[in-house]
Amino acid sequence: MKKIFILSMFLFLTACGTTAPFSPPQAMMFSNIKAPLNTEFNETRIGTKVGEASTYSFLGLISVGDAGIQKAAQNGHITKVNHADYEHFNFLVFQKTTVFVYGE
Repeated sequence: MKKIFILSMFLFLTACGTTAPFSPPQAMMFSNIKAPLNTEFNETRIGTKVGEASTYSFLGLISVGDAGIQKAAQNGHITKVNHADYEHFNFLVFQKTTVFVYGE
């Protein structure tokens, strides 16, 4: 029974990771990472405008916010998105994920 519990916890914790094209290592106590959401970089122009949108999680029990590319583009007054990144911050019981979009 103990082995099943340990295996299920391992699977649960690994399933909670990010699913971006590139997932930097994350720690349980503290993380502050930034990575791309795109995989195609040929002729990618960053753009002159930046928009961002965030989600927040407390104790892993409550999550709020909208970190979608559309929301980030609206916040940055961007009509053509060229590139997107994300940033993930974690400190014990608080997490923040922010999506950054770059464009015109």
